[in-house]
Amino acid sequence: MAGDSSRDNLPAANPTPENVSQITGGADVVEDEEVPSVIEILARLVREPTDFNTPAGVEPEPVHSVMRERDIVELKERWGIPGYVDMRPAVGKDIVHFDCPGYCVFYAYPFIVGYTLPLPLLVVDFCRFYEVCPAQLSPYLYKIFLMLLKYAELASREVTLDHMLSIFAPQLIRGSMIHMCPRGSRGLVVKMDDRTNRRFYENYFYVRTEHIVADPTGFPERWNSSPERLPPLPVEGIREWVEAILPHTVGIRT
Repeated sequence: MAGDSSRDNLPAANPTPENVSQITGGADVVEDEEVPSVIEILARLVREPTDFNTPAGVEPEPVHSVMRERDIVELKERWGIPGYVDMRPAVGKDIVHFDCPGYCVFYAYPFIVGYTLPLPLLVVDFCRFYEVCPAQLSPYLYKIFLMLLKYAELASREVTLDHMLSIFAPQLIRGSMIHMCPRGSRGLVVKMDDRTNRRFYENYFYVRTEHIVADPTGFPERWNSSPERLPPLPVEGIREWVEAILPHTVGIRT
């Protein structure tokens, strides 16, 4: 049954933002023991005509969600999602690209790695800036948000979208899903083969937009197949910000 297969696809790992250094859940860590230098993190100041260096590819064959009502109930119980959060299964011919006014398609994966609702402002600002819905963000991008928030907390610094986009650049995968890569030669967050995100695209459902973001006004609910923005200028003081953050990444860059 579809419900049974979806539960098999939901890992039992439960890392949280407070324990973000322990994102395990079956993670095969890519070795990168040496902390990068500030110069390696910062990008060369090259102004490109678009922030996406490759056009959107062919969208993959639509995948229907395996999650049903009882799977959503179990998800809410397992990850402590408040009962008032309106989550509904995507049934019938619904796919992740469908537009359902008043709702956003959302994956189970962010909850598994420690997210709660409403989403952090950093994620919301990213979606608004590129005019993309939460379902367009790759698992690695969700990981970057979480790690940058943790670094900033440890360093007693703020982290804004300008900070993030000064050191990471978006790229398109799986058609027009948004991924990220370092603007410099190395990144603050190390990629890893995380088994919690395998076949993540099968575990999705609808969530009422006002429960995903604190202010739903104008928040993108629809899949944007051609996101494109001019790369932002480096934020003032980005070098000093990276210098302050770097010491707090030791041992938790994965």
